[in-house]
Amino acid sequence: MEQGTGAIKDIKDKRDYQFKEIAKSLPPFDWDKGYDIEEIIGKKLKVKDQDGSSSCGGQAWATYGQVLDPDSEEKSAKFIYSHTNAPGGGSAGRTNCEFVIKKGWGDESKCPSYENGEPPSEAFMINKTDIPAEAFTDALLDKGLSYANVGSNIEDIAQAIKANKGCILGIAGKNNGTWRTKFPKPEPSLVGSWNHWVYAGKALTIGGKKYIGFINSWGESTGEKGWQYIGEDYIKNDWVWSVWTMVYNFPLFKFTKTLKFGMINSEVKELQKRLGVIQTGFF
Repeated sequence: MEQGTGAIKDIKDKRDYQFKEIAKSLPPFDWDKGYDIEEIIGKKLKVKDQDGSSSCGGQAWATYGQVLDPDSEEKSAKFIYSHTNAPGGGSAGRTNCEFVIKKGWGDESKCPSYENGEPPSEAFMINKTDIPAEAFTDALLDKGLSYANVGSNIEDIAQAIKANKGCILGIAGKNNGTWRTKFPKPEPSLVGSWNHWVYAGKALTIGGKKYIGFINSWGESTGEKGWQYIGEDYIKNDWVWSVWTMVYNFPLFKFTKTLKFGMINSEVKELQKRLGVIQTGFF
């Protein structure tokens, strides 16, 4: 199976929440400072290899789940893709967003995404019968809360990455000799291109030009240890055709106390986190 064939374009839906409504209250992205998700969470993200499967959607959203809850264990691409795959392979962005909101992110230890320790086949990734009930129960404690559609321009993408610890790009590519390199190049025509989902978690300038960095699910030999970078020339020519971001996400938390004025404890801090205010732990 050709690499990059796993992203299915969504049918436009006016009910989708638009990130531009959130962006109105945000300052412009600071390109001089940039943003690097691995610096933010304090760890390197694991690079996966989807091999011959079309599971890039599961891979990308699993990486996003790990970023949103970096202290938890690795998230399973199979848990997602086995439920969101379409006939013939691949998955749509909205479908993946809705799944992690309704069912959550499953743990890799309970639902391995590698087949006997090796990069998976399509048949393995779409098989739901080997997923234990425990994986579904645990996933409900790690659900997304909301998602939004992001405009396909570099400023909107950079703002979404910073505001929500990343976003997912629906990206087109061609086997033009650059798609295993650090800097994939666009072509004049989309004819003969393929579509792919990737998690984007970096926005920075390189050589005075603006770039979005994403982690690919083609193994560490791709790009710079799995990370690749596209600039404005790639994005403005319709090679990035869909962008999704998970909004205000964190694991579900079970409150055990009735919180009152004057309290100082970790549950107050969790409440403050959900209200988007400074997390002091003091009510």
